[in-house]
Amino acid sequence: MISRGGFPNYLTMARNSPTHQQDSEEAQKTEEARLSKRDRAILCRLIALVVGLWLGSWIIIGISFGSWSDRGQFGDMFGAANSLFSGLAFAGLIFTILLQRRELALQREELALTREELERSADAQERSGEALTAQLQASAISTQLSAVSLLIGEKIQHLSGYHPSELRGKAAAALTVKAKG
Repeated sequence: MISRGGFPNYLTMARNSPTHQQDSEEAQKTEEARLSKRDRAILCRLIALVVGLWLGSWIIIGISFGSWSDRGQFGDMFGAANSLFSGLAFAGLIFTILLQRRELALQREELALTREELERSADAQERSGEALTAQLQASAISTQLSAVSLLIGEKIQHLSGYHPSELRGKAAAALTVKAKG
């Protein structure tokens, strides 16, 4: 990944490395396990509270009302409250389902955005590889041109020590040597 200054962003590259992704996945699983333990503890406490209230009400009603008919009339008095709380619990369940549905839709949207970003990142990496290949080819051509220029410069320097009449004779002698070989 290239930062704004044109230099590689090694921190982002390290975060996107497979090792870092595995570590973050393991940390996320550990976090989820820890949360689920906390959720289980809360659920157990709530169940204990409800059971405690139920047993407490059983004891208080038993002590307060001596006959079963008085206890029955007292219990019937809360029938409407029972249906109210049942309705509220059902409404809470529906509300929870709607919230979960919204969260799932947001998660799908986030996944789609992540997928698009990964595609853009892959395209950018491919273009970067192509640019690097082109730069490597240009560097090879530049090196070859520098070598040819250096050889020509050495030949010119070597030949500059001769008089032009000597060069013609040496050139002719060189040609005859090559022709015989």
